[in-house]
Amino acid sequence: MEHERRRALRFRLIAPAELVDENSGQRIAAYVTDVSLNGCTLGITHPPRKGKTIQLEIVTPNESFESQATVVYSHAHSAGLTFRDVKPQSLTVLQRWLVAARLEQQQREGAGEAS
Repeated sequence: MEHERRRALRFRLIAPAELVDENSGQRIAAYVTDVSLNGCTLGITHPPRKGKTIQLEIVTPNESFESQATVVYSHAHSAGLTFRDVKPQSLTVLQRWLVAARLEQQQREGAGEAS
């Protein structure tokens, strides 16, 4: 069994994201599949290499989250990022998303028990 290395629970969040390569300025489109207080998983056609530092923006209809991030794993069509230097405003947005995602998960689990 593989040892779980995550420091925080992850919750489902499907949202568009954009990565900016800090060296070249190249913008890369992606989407978030799950998120935690410390990082996220991306669906991405050409994932950046492990160890790369990028600027990340996640956008929902009402707000956005920005952070510098480091790629902790990179596989075909997915990448795992850990957030770095999250500004207070973005942290507040992230915390709101996590609360909403946790409530949604609890409702789904409750609905599953009721059926």
